[in-house]
Amino acid sequence: MEIATQKICPQCCERKNVEEFYINGSGKNVGKPRSWCKQCMKDASKNYVHAYELHRPMEEARDCSNWLGIVIAEKALSNFFNNITRMPPNNKGYDFICEKGKRIDVKSTCARNVMSKNRSINYMFTIRKNKDTDQFLLLAFNNREELKPTHVWLVPGELINMHKTIGISETPKSLAKWSKYERPLDKMIGCCNEMRKETRT
Repeated sequence: MEIATQKICPQCCERKNVEEFYINGSGKNVGKPRSWCKQCMKDASKNYVHAYELHRPMEEARDCSNWLGIVIAEKALSNFFNNITRMPPNNKGYDFICEKGKRIDVKSTCARNVMSKNRSINYMFTIRKNKDTDQFLLLAFNNREELKPTHVWLVPGELINMHKTIGISETPKSLAKWSKYERPLDKMIGCCNEMRKETRT
């Protein structure tokens, strides 16, 4: 029987070598790779610490994966909605509420190359079949180092809340499908530029 050398992490949706996963040391899956990759497990641990205020304020935590979806998202949402309210950490189903009572769940991701014929850039968003939100704010960036925003989509929940994940690629067909929900990128660029200035001071 052929032994698998790669595995898809359900958290980041990336195919990685099994060496990038911790190995179960007990239970029925002893000796087998754990579900999440090492990086996602480390990020989850950091996020838990920040969520329960056991470490630095989230605004200072650029190395925490939730920094994209919370700090930058809050600044971006203020350009699209009036009087937004941030929910407590780990609030189930959504991150913000606007003045009209709309529940907004923020999802952020960075670009990755897809091994396809055209080797297109792809953005994968983890939705987890979340039906407790009215809208999803999807933030796409080029990478975690530069954090240059590439796209912003504000999508009604009922259109994608039946999916575990959705992918949007940098192809004309895919971008045209989501164009109705894309929002001005200049506002996001302004938010990120302000965040960079703040972190340098």
